[in-house]
Amino acid sequence: WYDGACSSLLPPNPHVVAQHKPAEHSETVLERIRRTCSQVTHLERVLVVPLSAVLRRLPVGVTVQMLKVDAQGHDLAVVESGGALVSQVVEEIQLELQDLPHASPSLLYTGQSTRADAIARLRTLGFVQHACSLVQPW
Repeated sequence: WYDGACSSLLPPNPHVVAQHKPAEHSETVLERIRRTCSQVTHLERVLVVPLSAVLRRLPVGVTVQMLKVDAQGHDLAVVESGGALVSQVVEEIQLELQDLPHASPSLLYTGQSTRADAIARLRTLGFVQHACSLVQPW
């Protein structure tokens, strides 16, 4: 989120706009995110590199102690783009996900992965959940 806008490879969830109602008080961060992240105002082409391309460049025997991903709704897709190398060289993964059902109108992006998706998929890669931080959405 920068300059009052969000950036993602996924389209914004059109239902998020419907949830935002102008407030008479000063706008909270959550209200600002709902307002500014719920519409496409600019498209830009960017280079996207799969995680496997990065992991393949590591010297033999080197492991990644912590892989932290914050990809605006595409976090699980980033991990999956690492293929089998993720299980071989990554020790711990931290993702930023919404803990909501797929049908929730509060999901910021159309087609984004949820916490349940990530837990299920990461288990198949040999990872187990050891922590979950819950934060107040301001």
